Amino acid sequence: MTEYFDNIREIERRIQRVEARNASGEQRALPDAPIGVPDSFEEHVHILMDLIALAFAVRHDARSSRSSSDATPRGARIRRAA
Repeated sequence: MTEYFDNIREIERRIQRVEARNASGEQRALPDAPIGVPDSFEEHVHILMDLIALAFAVRHDARSSRSSSDATPRGARIRRAA
């Protein structure tokens, strides 16, 4: 379960970095987009896919007898943003 919370926290940090960058007053590529949405489509998709992977992992864990400490699907690893 610790790994799951670590992965959620990492995604939260990535979103917070996007919010800070978008609130900095610099010209945005998508000025009408909400502050938490990255201007980069690729970055937006990566964040969403990581959230979806975690959601499926939790759903799978809830339905199986697997240990709840294995919160990511087999072979899936959440990328740590630099």
